Amino acid sequence: MSRLLRRICSRAVDVRAQPLIRRTADLRARLGGLQSGDNVSNVHRLFGDVNGDKSVNGLDLTAFRNAFGSVATDTNYVSFLDFNGDGAINGTDLSQFRNRFGVVLP
Repeated sequence: MSRLLRRICSRAVDVRAQPLIRRTADLRARLGGLQSGDNVSNVHRLFGDVNGDKSVNGLDLTAFRNAFGSVATDTNYVSFLDFNGDGAINGTDLSQFRNRFGVVLP
């Protein structure tokens, strides 16, 4: 590749990369610099696991009972127990809770 062509290609890449570089620099400034090192995060989602202990058990059942029959405008309504998102914790949600009762994630 000729020097001129390399310079043109290099310039084209630099021009296209400038917005990304500016956004990265802006993000670094907002975050106070970038952190280095490894990060391992474990995320689990199990419907009915109210307390996040990776199992649906009696503790979760108590919370479900307290929310059962509530609608989105009630104070005891818990959105994450509304499986189908219809704004009511009812028999449909109970069926899904029952299906998972006793499940323990590794």
